Amino acid sequence: MRHYVLRVPGSRHRLRSALGRVKALLPTVAWGIVVALVLPPVAHNNHDPELDILPSCPGITLGVDYGVLDHNAELVCVTGLTQTITGRELARHAGITLEGTARIPAFVCRVQGRPTATERIPAAGHHITEACVHTPQATAYWTLWVKENTTTSFEYAHYGVDTIRLTHGDVLVLSYHTGDTPPTTPDTALADLQVRTVSVNDHPPDNTPAETITTTSVTNNRAVIITCCIIAAAVVLVIIRRRAQRTTRHTPGTPL
Repeated sequence: MRHYVLRVPGSRHRLRSALGRVKALLPTVAWGIVVALVLPPVAHNNHDPELDILPSCPGITLGVDYGVLDHNAELVCVTGLTQTITGRELARHAGITLEGTARIPAFVCRVQGRPTATERIPAAGHHITEACVHTPQATAYWTLWVKENTTTSFEYAHYGVDTIRLTHGDVLVLSYHTGDTPPTTPDTALADLQVRTVSVNDHPPDNTPAETITTTSVTNNRAVIITCCIIAAAVVLVIIRRRAQRTTRHTPGTPL
């Protein structure tokens, strides 16, 4: 009895291609698993943080709660934005530096340089340090909170600053959490803070004065005309000189 094997043209190539795509997705899947395993559940407060702590901001608000770290909390109102931006872009506009880990740069490990690599952090009954090489420890890490302009309370963000999209009226808060209990909304740390307003322009309008444009255009035209005249004069001189040489060589009676 004979056995026949059905071979589909290109099947091996398609299989390799599919395996390649699956392999390419593995880092993303692994990152999602890491976030799900490392970050604990979140405890929500029952009251509305917006009504308690946040002043009116005609833009996007960024708050930073440093928790046990020795640094004053910050609240920045970024105005002048015309498009949705990421959390990292908002921090850059607000003048807040974000650093990730060496293994996962998108995982925020330091805000404004805190915690430092040698800083002793009290967490869960003992002190630890954060090297920001691997994923931060489960007892001391930065949490991310979002309040969209269509909602009235903070929500714990389960995605990173490079993925989240913010628009006019949204609020983003980075809060440093320590301990083995679930993090809570960062309402008390940001209460009664003086807001620092930063005005940016992500799309500068084409409002250059007309006289500036005219002057620049005239200057450029003059430079082009002068250059062309110099080149033309040089060409004419070369032609005249060559004709003069030919006339001298072929004029009858010219002594050798």
